[in-house]
Amino acid sequence: TRLKGDLLLFDERIENHFENFLPSLRFNYNFSNTKNLGFNYGTSVTEPTIEQLQPVVNNADPLNLYVGNPDLKPAYLHNWRLNYNSFDMGKFISFFGNANVNYTKNAIVNSQTIDENLVRTVMPVNVEDQWTANGNMNFGFPIKPLNSRVSVGPNGVYQRGLNLINGQEDEIKITNFGGNIRYDYNWKEYLMIGLSANLSRQRTGYSFNPQQNQLFFNQSYNAETTINLLKKYTIGGNFN
Repeated sequence: TRLKGDLLLFDERIENHFENFLPSLRFNYNFSNTKNLGFNYGTSVTEPTIEQLQPVVNNADPLNLYVGNPDLKPAYLHNWRLNYNSFDMGKFISFFGNANVNYTKNAIVNSQTIDENLVRTVMPVNVEDQWTANGNMNFGFPIKPLNSRVSVGPNGVYQRGLNLINGQEDEIKITNFGGNIRYDYNWKEYLMIGLSANLSRQRTGYSFNPQQNQLFFNQSYNAETTINLLKKYTIGGNFN
């Protein structure tokens, strides 16, 4: 990566050179026509933008100043993905699982400095690292005596990042765990009923000011129905 630029008004030159090794790996295994395991690993580089590199103060808002940082390094991203799929065609049982992890070295974040006059100055800087991990599964199966099908899908997310406030690191951690469940009933081609629920628990923690920690419980429920009459008319309803 070569970054070159000339600040004509300031008679200043920006020039940086970076070398990165960017490996990738892909693995796929088929247990059968209906069972598959896959793994992917990849790397990438995100260069800073022109605005982030320019050491020029943007004072369009006198209380919120922005200045670039010519010493920024490109952010280096590692990504791991693992997935598994299975479907039993005879029993109509399905399973899906997925996991994803991102690790960013030299992540670019905005450092905030607030002076005694409450003027905030924002500058992009590199921090050591950032983490993001998420996973989800879905398991579905029929209940033939009831002409029904049930699916259950747990999921989770973990995020860890760093912000800088007045030169002090603020570590932010976000965890979110939950899932969904769905029930579907079909009576021939005349009546279809679907019921579902989605629940999650999210916690956000700040090392700089633990009093700002947040905890949320989110719940959503849905009911829907479709009635087919005389092969020509359809009546549908939905409730959330």
